[in-house]
Parts: sequence; C-alpha cells; structure tokens
Amino acid sequence: MRRLTAIVVPTDFERPARRAFAYAVKLALVLDAQVEILHGSVAESILRRAGCPVLIVGRHAHRAPLDAPHEQGNEAS
Repeated sequence: MRRLTAIVVPTDFERPARRAFAYAVKLALVLDAQVEILHGSVAESILRRAGCPVLIVGRHAHRAPLDAPHEQGNEAS
C-alpha cells in the first residue's frame, strides 16, 4: 500500500471542493495518516466544521506553478 504524503487544498472553496477536501482529510485520518495543513484560515475552518482534528503547521500557502493557458494570459492562443 502506498503511503499518502499530501492532500492538495482546493483554491476555489466552493461547496463541492470543501466537501471533497474534508472527505480526503477524514479518509487520511481513518488510514492513520498524520495530517498537517500548511494553509491556515480557510482550510482550518472547513476542517473544524467537518470535525477533523488536524494540526495546522503554518499560515502560509504555496501556489502551484502556473501551467494552465488561461492562467498565463492565453499566451498559447
């Protein structure tokens, strides 16, 4: 079985994304994974509402590198 090492935090935080994020964290906890969140306020409130006991290890988020054409100003067009 592969070890779960990361859960990506959604950036849109619409209701489906919040539910999927909380579900992924709950599943990780059921699998006895140590869950540490490096995205404070919004993620913390989502997890608190979902009843997930997780350790918030930082208050700064890292954004993935730009790779979608719409995020690069449609340079590919």
